[in-house]
Amino acid sequence: MFGKKKGQAAMEYLMTYGWAILAVVIVGGVLYYYGVFEPDLPDQGCPGASVAVEAGAWDYSPEGSLRFIARNNAGQDITIDSVNVTVAETEVEQSIGEAVSIGEQTGEITIDDLPDMTAGDTVEVDMTFTYDGALEGQRSSCTLRGEV
Repeated sequence: MFGKKKGQAAMEYLMTYGWAILAVVIVGGVLYYYGVFEPDLPDQGCPGASVAVEAGAWDYSPEGSLRFIARNNAGQDITIDSVNVTVAETEVEQSIGEAVSIGEQTGEITIDDLPDMTAGDTVEVDMTFTYDGALEGQRSSCTLRGEV
């Protein structure tokens, strides 16, 4: 007799609140589908990498040119040998050969021959720096996301 009352209470609870929970789940799914939970975040750069490109220290032009300034966060004096940049399956490698002291920045570096984009589009730039410090051939990777 007591088992039926417990089961009945559980069923009444589910029937009373289940529809509300189901409605919340459906509304959440619809909002997720339309991208409400994916806000446009400001450019964060990649300040924590050994060779870092900070927010506001890079620009991608509609003509397919990337300009940036890199900072040495490696904890030692380094020479940045090259950078490999990938945008929309187009890969460009460029020699740099610039010595950078701890915490200092490079001069402005420009990478051309990247894909043309429309102003206002979002671009994702994957960068891999090869640098020499205490060891040769070290690598530091970074992904930049922002608006053209």
